[in-house]
Amino acid sequence: MTKKRFWVRLGVMAFCCMSLMVNGDGVPRKLFEFHAEPGNPRSSEGSFVALHDGRLMFAYSHFTGDDGSDEGHGVIGARYSSDNGETWSDVRIIVPQEGDLNVMSASLLRLQDDRIALFYLRKENAGMECRPMMRVTTDEGETWSEPVSVLKDKPGYYVLNNDRAIQLKSGRILLPLVAHYRPDDDTIGRGKVFSAMSDDGGQTWHTGQEHNAVNERGEAVILQEPGAIELKDGRVMMFCRTGEGCQYVNHSADGGETWDAPHASNIIGPLSPASIKRLPNGDLLLVWNDQSDFPPEWINREVPEGSSPAHLRKVFQSNHVERLPLSTAISRDEGQTWELNKNLEGEGYFCYVAVHVMADAVLLSYVHGGPYCDRMIKVPLSWIYDPTPRPPYHYRPNDAFKNVPDGEFTTLETPLGTWSVVSGKAFVINYSRGRGIHLEGGEDSCLELALPSPTPLRELRLALERFTRAKPYRMIVEAWKDETWVLVDARGEGTQAMGQHYLNPAEPDLETTRLRFRCNSVRGVIICDRDANFIDLHEFFTPEE
Repeated sequence: MTKKRFWVRLGVMAFCCMSLMVNGDGVPRKLFEFHAEPGNPRSSEGSFVALHDGRLMFAYSHFTGDDGSDEGHGVIGARYSSDNGETWSDVRIIVPQEGDLNVMSASLLRLQDDRIALFYLRKENAGMECRPMMRVTTDEGETWSEPVSVLKDKPGYYVLNNDRAIQLKSGRILLPLVAHYRPDDDTIGRGKVFSAMSDDGGQTWHTGQEHNAVNERGEAVILQEPGAIELKDGRVMMFCRTGEGCQYVNHSADGGETWDAPHASNIIGPLSPASIKRLPNGDLLLVWNDQSDFPPEWINREVPEGSSPAHLRKVFQSNHVERLPLSTAISRDEGQTWELNKNLEGEGYFCYVAVHVMADAVLLSYVHGGPYCDRMIKVPLSWIYDPTPRPPYHYRPNDAFKNVPDGEFTTLETPLGTWSVVSGKAFVINYSRGRGIHLEGGEDSCLELALPSPTPLRELRLALERFTRAKPYRMIVEAWKDETWVLVDARGEGTQAMGQHYLNPAEPDLETTRLRFRCNSVRGVIICDRDANFIDLHEFFTPEE
């Protein structure tokens, strides 16, 4: 097949895939979407539980103030649905801020004794301490017990992803954890994973064997953000995100006390967490970023001879930072093989999924790109099991700055148009997420883009990245209309750092021939092509009328 035919075929298939989301019955539907707003810059990393009165509860990270980063301030919020997820209540705060930073990353679990357990992370000591905490409720979430630390005797920074807590048939509660930092162990950063376990309903806890991993070349693999599922034969399977182009998995035959060696799995994807849940018929459901259809040069799992693990990670991160597409698959053999791969969403940024299994559908909530805010959808099981071959994902390379030389410029010709520095300095750069223009900050920093013809704002597939938390921060984008500049987009200090944000014009159909970018940040802003990273599919993915 020629390269041209390859791209044409992928494009047609991708369009068909996106069409699945808006046409006909029995297809995924968007139900709810969190939006960043003043005083609540981020809502993410949640978990569902069914209440006895028929309602659903969704607990999640509810950030406050103007900082939506992991080091911002936050509480655990909850929303409720009385119609199986179709509509949701306003937020109710169920865990106030406990540490000097935040509480975040919720996991809800209905225990065998009918209590509901809530697990979350408490961050304090200026970010040097991150501990998993547990509260329980005996009145369906109306009131909660005082918090109990799962790792009382282990100071350090530990991560429990959202929606990860499980209870085994034996009654043991198991939390898959990764240690990022401990003051007495300088090897922690290599990715030590282990389980915290309780055999008395959460009153006391102990930890199991810590384990690392190596790849087939004998190089260290950094395991991150583990999840776990109990298999039908009684073993527990752990799965971890890695920088190796796939999830690594291993198994425990004694309820998480000891584990066999982690190894590369057939769950192909980027440095992004996966989720696995049991369906009503006994099959396993996998939700992750399926990149098994990506061309080999993008996956880039082959490392040149003599390359170091550090180089491998750098290569991986430069090619796989994109957490896309959002996909499902099922396993009928307890995770040995996966089939019926489907893409729920194509271009975007999807991670930290929560899965709630119902009789005929699953509810999913996940970060969907731009600022860390969740999107909630309902996916019928009939769609998941539809045997129709899925179209492969069409990855569109970054081309807004194709064949543009690096370095400082005053005037620059690009495929998109002509860029001119009005004041300050601007550079074409390569960075971890691709290529773009770095506009240096300052009170009079200004850059203009002249387009070759009148273009609707919605077609200008540009993104902005705030790559430092330094304050002040103010980014303004304006368009030329009727002989004057009109505001297109504005970003303030509540903007998520180290993440890209696509233009969000109030009038997406407004046509313009000129754009102006102004930034007062000390470090400035990166202007890049959002096609390579965070692409808005809102026009394709809308609720049914």
